[in-house]
Amino acid sequence: MLNLSICLIVGDNYTQHCGVKDYASRLGKELETLGLSAKVLAPPDWSVRSFSRFCKELQLHHFDILHVHYPSIGTRRSLCPHVLGLRGASKRTVVTLHEYSSMPLVQRVSTHVFRWTADLLLFTTETELKSYGRSDVKQRVIRIGSSVPACQSDLPRSFTVLYFGQIRPEKGLEEFLELARRSVQLTRPFKYQVIGSVPQRRAAYYKAVRSQSVPQVEWLIDLSFEHVARFMASSFATYLPFPDGASYRRSSLLAALTNGLPAITTVGPATPREMIDILLPAPGPREALAHLERLYSSPGEAQAYSHAVRAFAEKFSWTRIARQHQEAYQETLALA
Repeated sequence: MLNLSICLIVGDNYTQHCGVKDYASRLGKELETLGLSAKVLAPPDWSVRSFSRFCKELQLHHFDILHVHYPSIGTRRSLCPHVLGLRGASKRTVVTLHEYSSMPLVQRVSTHVFRWTADLLLFTTETELKSYGRSDVKQRVIRIGSSVPACQSDLPRSFTVLYFGQIRPEKGLEEFLELARRSVQLTRPFKYQVIGSVPQRRAAYYKAVRSQSVPQVEWLIDLSFEHVARFMASSFATYLPFPDGASYRRSSLLAALTNGLPAITTVGPATPREMIDILLPAPGPREALAHLERLYSSPGEAQAYSHAVRAFAEKFSWTRIARQHQEAYQETLALA
């Protein structure tokens, strides 16, 4: 069973910046280190004609598992991913529902088709699984890891505060920019950087929000993950004010923790108790600035947070994530 053949299905072949696609690609690489064969594939588009041709191509590969990662950029308006498990393109079909509770209502309802077309449903947190509800299909939680690698921990740290993530509404970027505005107005010693990517359909939002920020904010767009890691490992802290609170499904937060960056963030119902212990909770920019000022005046505390978050992030190594998937695949294939 070690030489399983896995196909990871994503939304398209050309989008450069999609968190789900990045996750699937990294998972594929890690599965191969365990001795599995893993390919990341997508049809040219999700029209019925292209989908039918794609299914025929998949059948030629004789994959053991088709692992659909839903949703990712490219699949939003199509129901074809939902019925992939009915096309006989593999022995078993596994579906990971990413950020189920954050999907638009219609799309969220559509995912319940997977109850009849998948052999296993994976979720990234227990909260997401509970939100989806019970089903006759086996369900399991496998937490995500950071697509950003860990950089060396002995880099000198500047007094830079980072925001990292895809630049789009409802991600807390406005609160970060308000923190920067307050800090500059009060002549605090911190620098501010926004590191991220801009989906094509969010170009107007990016232009508007950047034009409204104080000029002291530096914007770094489309950096490689290696460069992002280096910026994180050499910065002071990150402010990530998620509207619904920090949780294990926030890959930007995991990236910061992986690189020892003290994380100032919001806490919500989905924030695990063990995660609260290593976070710096802040309901808004005023409280976030207070955390920064305290860490600035207490270098020892800042260093202690850095060590603590790195140790916490080791729980979510990619080796562990890949092994959990391997076990899930094997158990699914063993189903009668």
